Amino acid sequence: MAIAHSIAHSLPEPPVRAGQLLTHLNAHLTRRYTRQTGNFMTAFYAIFDPANGRLSYSSAGHNPPRLLRAADGSRAALNRSQRLPLGIRPDEVYPDQETTLDRGDQVVFFTDGVIEAVSTEGDVFGPGRIDAALATAPPTAELLIQSILRSLTTFTAGTPVADDRTLVVVRRE
Repeated sequence: MAIAHSIAHSLPEPPVRAGQLLTHLNAHLTRRYTRQTGNFMTAFYAIFDPANGRLSYSSAGHNPPRLLRAADGSRAALNRSQRLPLGIRPDEVYPDQETTLDRGDQVVFFTDGVIEAVSTEGDVFGPGRIDAALATAPPTAELLIQSILRSLTTFTAGTPVADDRTLVVVRRE
């Protein structure tokens, strides 16, 4: 992550497009760091423009965040720009996708440590359980995080954590 952070900050200007940053990272990672070791990394990068509510994003093999629409309660995975993880193929180009967030819409970002958490029986939490937790989405980002974490804690029932777990909820006000 430190190397990816350094590469990201080597761009002379802030990226105009989300895919531009991921394409830049991938080219540098594969050239110098990952091809010879077989390592890779997933990433999801988004840029939000509060003036018009536009969320532009690109994904390098990362778990697709979930979009919850306040107006009708619908849910969708932000997966239309999905490409290979960073560090696998040097010429991979990461496209941009865009959606508009209306007031009250929420986006749920999570790492694989959340969906790969296991129960005492060895079952995997999985994206289906994230989606089930979102079915009764509370109205605030804080309550939504608490709801997902309660579901995760109940499911794992004290099973040791095997990977880092990150969960972020963004709500447009």
